[in-house]
Amino acid sequence: MAPKTDFQDYICRPFCDYFKPGKKEELLCRGALVVEKLVRRQRLTPENFRGLDEKEPLIPRQEIDLEDAVCAGCPFRAEDCDFQSPHPPADCRPCGGLVLLHRLKNHGLISIPELADLFHGSH
Repeated sequence: MAPKTDFQDYICRPFCDYFKPGKKEELLCRGALVVEKLVRRQRLTPENFRGLDEKEPLIPRQEIDLEDAVCAGCPFRAEDCDFQSPHPPADCRPCGGLVLLHRLKNHGLISIPELADLFHGSH
């Protein structure tokens, strides 16, 4: 697994509104873990993320398939994730991992079936 500082440099820092430099965070969101797994398998590289840090809004229930694939097993979902709550507040924001996966999908760099295979396949 890549060192956590690598995650922070190419996932958390550019894509996550919740990232606070220097703050010790024991857990990473599941989206960040998925991206790390894709990088570790050499399916993606951090260079793929260049140009994806532009603001591209993501609202709750906009990407139901992506949210279902990624968020179901996230350690933050039960208590800390307003984005996935049954009645999300109007100003809620997704985690950086989900933001990055949304943008990767919109740019044709990943697909929902690929993510499903990542979670449920034999790879």
